[in-house]
Amino acid sequence: MQLTDRKQESGSWGAIAIAPDSYLHCVALPHAEQSEYGLRATARSLSPTGKQSGSALVISLIILIILMLLGITAMNISDTQYKLAGNLQFENMAMNNAETAVIAAEQWLETNAAATPSASAVPTPFDPFAITDPYTIGYVSTNASPLAGVGLDCFDPSNEHNFDCVHTYLITARGEGGRGATKFVQVYYAVPLK
Repeated sequence: MQLTDRKQESGSWGAIAIAPDSYLHCVALPHAEQSEYGLRATARSLSPTGKQSGSALVISLIILIILMLLGITAMNISDTQYKLAGNLQFENMAMNNAETAVIAAEQWLETNAAATPSASAVPTPFDPFAITDPYTIGYVSTNASPLAGVGLDCFDPSNEHNFDCVHTYLITARGEGGRGATKFVQVYYAVPLK
């Protein structure tokens, strides 16, 4: 607030209080005309109509509500994208674990195919979701190798080309990742007769 002195017509001095950013100006009257309250206040409005409509407040509240809704939407989208990226990572981990189980089953067949025990047929259909082991191996057949040609009988004792016959197995591998992600891989694997 800036205080300036000015000389009135009557010769007495008065003080004028000027507040540049205020709507209210206080004027000190000359000493002879001052009332018992000292200063007389006059109010001035800067709007051309003389009344304020309050539209700036309403517009600013609407803008704040819009910004708040945009912020909430951005947070939800970011959270959804984070979950999607995490789910893809868990599914990739489950697939890698299933492929690792297939490799372990193939290595087991390479070393133990001749010692594989025999089993009878199961009366109920196979349910891959019921397995808890990382892999299961099922015997499919003994056939001639595709490279040996047609007409080779693998069970003929006079067959001297037994190395052209293979045991075929079905490997079902299961891999698990985080958040319940599960992947199954089935592979046919052929092991030559020895």
